[in-house]
Amino acid sequence: MDEAVNTKSKLPYFTDLWNYITAKGMKVILNPGTSTIEEYVSIATTNIIYESDPSTVLSVPSWSGKYPASEFGFMQYGATVEQMRTFVSLAKSKNIGFIYITDATAHFWSSLPPYLAEEAALIASEAPSLPGKPPISLGVFRPSDSLFYLQNANVNGLADVIINYGTKGDYPVVGDWDGNGTDTIGVYRNGTFYLRNSNTPGFADLAFTFGAPGDQPVAGDWDGDGVDTIGVYRNGLFLLRNNNSAGGAHISFVLGNPGDVGIIGDWNGDGLDTTGVFRPSNGVIFLKNVNTTGFADLAYMGWQVTTRIGDWK
Repeated sequence: MDEAVNTKSKLPYFTDLWNYITAKGMKVILNPGTSTIEEYVSIATTNIIYESDPSTVLSVPSWSGKYPASEFGFMQYGATVEQMRTFVSLAKSKNIGFIYITDATAHFWSSLPPYLAEEAALIASEAPSLPGKPPISLGVFRPSDSLFYLQNANVNGLADVIINYGTKGDYPVVGDWDGNGTDTIGVYRNGTFYLRNSNTPGFADLAFTFGAPGDQPVAGDWDGDGVDTIGVYRNGLFLLRNNNSAGGAHISFVLGNPGDVGIIGDWNGDGLDTTGVFRPSNGVIFLKNVNTTGFADLAYMGWQVTTRIGDWK
């Protein structure tokens, strides 16, 4: 069913259709072409939650990880072979079970793409294709000379990438700022973020003010849309943005104590990054599975970590 909706007001109508169609032994594929609400999972065999060209970021509901990948579909047109590889990997990492990508820029579904065999092989592969997520690999930032040293594999050896970026006193920050599946560098300087969309030296692709001097910068995918955005941690207070731009915090809550160090990760594998703190005074790590005030979901003894992590390639 093309042009399907994703609102609660139409649930009775689509429930009637579900009952009628499934009673005849057929499946129901709803195509709103964008994110939907959780109630539609029970009245569709599959929901097509993305139908667009590569300029549109894939937005996946935060609750989708609770359901089989077969509940969700993805259709993309106007994609080069390189974009196809990136988006197959991204869709698979976001729990999308049905994927179709074509190079067509008009009459999108009337012909097959020249890379169909490779696309099918990538979709069928159990291992995520690059630049998927994982693997995550290590890097370090040296404040004395503003150099990033990035590794594409977690092994001993020289850095695969060395980048001079920022100035003395900057704080490093890394993330996938444009949703292309690759983490890239940035720095935080006295309340201003300077972010690059490639792991190369040069001027910032994004520069904007958020927070205040003395804040600790953080970054993560807070809303599950495939794009990492920034935030700050200030004396027990997290302030998070859902866009890489100046403005007020979209999410703010208290966690930890003054003197704690903010940490970020997807602790429960649901596709959303959430917060935690490391307490240097006693070496304890406190982790939350939702970005709200409250008691930690996990707490355990840790140790101080000074490296940065990311999917550099």
